[in-house]
Amino acid sequence: QRQIRELFQQQKGIGVKTISVTLMFACGHDVFPVDTHVHRLCGRLGLVPAEASAEKTFTLMAPRIPNGKGYSFHVNMIRLGREICQARKPACPQCPLKKKCPSAQRPPSK
Repeated sequence: QRQIRELFQQQKGIGVKTISVTLMFACGHDVFPVDTHVHRLCGRLGLVPAEASAEKTFTLMAPRIPNGKGYSFHVNMIRLGREICQARKPACPQCPLKKKCPSAQRPPSK
């Protein structure tokens, strides 16, 4: 995977997310792509520092995802991000992770 990633990264405009999504969906590789939803959730859940970039989030999260679980973690985090943990107005009371989420424990901002 590393050789493929390095080859693609030489191409202008192709980043870590695009490479990871391609490896996962087109090639069946066990990777954990970090898109905007995954990036947001990882930050809100305190899995990565709040200031971490999407690329840094990818690097920090990759070793934490159990073997064979990249796809399921990815698609389920996207679903959670689209339906509940939205960027502008997260629905923390409906979130299945609210008891573990530092962001859900904070008082609502006005």
